[in-house]
Amino acid sequence: MGFELEVEAHGNTSRYDGAEVAQNMLGVHAYMKEDGSLDNGFEIVTHPHTLNAYQKEFSWEFIPKLITLGFRSWNAGSCGIHVHISRSGFGIVGDRNPITGRVTYPEPLDKRILA
Repeated sequence: MGFELEVEAHGNTSRYDGAEVAQNMLGVHAYMKEDGSLDNGFEIVTHPHTLNAYQKEFSWEFIPKLITLGFRSWNAGSCGIHVHISRSGFGIVGDRNPITGRVTYPEPLDKRILA
């Protein structure tokens, strides 16, 4: 899974400075990009990781650092987070329909999620 976290700068903080700090702290695990819905912010986009990697190997220190610099993702009115989860995380993937592009699964969704 991966996530996209939008952050806004408040006060005199430059979004470019914040993006540089986040990029330096996250390295190859993420990249920064512009987002048209933000006034003075940027989006942190992580590359796919397993839950175990996020828990044990991922550097979460970028969040308190950005807070210290005047960035936030809450009570900003324009920020959000998107989490992307691979279909394979829900169990065995079936065939893709060549016309609709939909993927079929051998088990119903509720049984795959509860598993």
